[in-house]
Amino acid sequence: MKIKISVSMPVHNAAKYLDEAIRSVLSQDYDDFELILVDDHSTDESPAICESWREKAPEKIRVFQSPYKGSLWARRECIHHSAGDFLYIMDADDTLCDRHALSLWAETIRKTGCDLILFNETETPPAVFRNTPDGAVLEGEALLTLYEDILSMGDLNPLWNKAFSRSLIDPDDTPYLEHLWLSHGTDFFQSVAITSAAKRAVYLNKKLYEYRETPGSITHRYNPEMFRSALALIDRRREYAAVWNPQPADLERKLDICALNEFCTVLNKLRKTDLPFAKKKEVYEVISSSEAFRRAYLQRAGLPVAKRAVVTLLFHRQFGLLDRLLNIR
Repeated sequence: MKIKISVSMPVHNAAKYLDEAIRSVLSQDYDDFELILVDDHSTDESPAICESWREKAPEKIRVFQSPYKGSLWARRECIHHSAGDFLYIMDADDTLCDRHALSLWAETIRKTGCDLILFNETETPPAVFRNTPDGAVLEGEALLTLYEDILSMGDLNPLWNKAFSRSLIDPDDTPYLEHLWLSHGTDFFQSVAITSAAKRAVYLNKKLYEYRETPGSITHRYNPEMFRSALALIDRRREYAAVWNPQPADLERKLDICALNEFCTVLNKLRKTDLPFAKKKEVYEVISSSEAFRRAYLQRAGLPVAKRAVVTLLFHRQFGLLDRLLNIR
């Protein structure tokens, strides 16, 4: 059985590492693949680099230009342009660090009939798979492993640690078009839909991907839309948790703990800014008075001690103490 794999990259001002990323795909020892490059309105040399590689390997590479709509839609464009049976979306500043990755995926699909493949970006297994053997098939009750990781905001948030069947793609563009403003969590927004739709997943205990943490990226900086984004991610997680089968135990409690963690993410990014206290206080007030926070606060005992202290001060509107605590963490 021939399996065509579509590898794609959303590209936005990634010139520094783009050659390395593309080369890691073209050096794969598997032949039945395509590489989709979606340039998301780059202002550096990225478009020229994409075109140069397309000229070198026109039988493998297709390049598309997209008006700037942000990373959420750029990944959606990657899906729209992909023609493969299985899809894989990676970041343009990272690499496939094992040249046998695509061959391994194709072999796994043939052997197991899976619709989702999960793998490592470190030499050691992520926490969710610490006790899971290499090649384990997750279906039925075993899918709880994936759902519990989503509830713990764990290792399955990214798109780049999973290859997935075309059958798992949510066909409706509407939620993505309505959330183009997301300041963070754009990987999770797409990934939770794919992971939740899987019926038969396989875990490969192998490092196949090299993730590069890029200073200043959207993942690591504060944005005024972060509170609104946190609410959207909370709602997105609830939407898919409602249809999980099987259902995790204590689901509502875990969803509320997730909500508190989302708010803590906003606070953590806020503390890294040089905004004056008056501006930070405005954010503290918005979060502390929100219905979502007040509801979730009842489950604060499920947080680690440090986060519990943070949300307690926030709940009681002790903003001066909260700011000092955040600044010493």
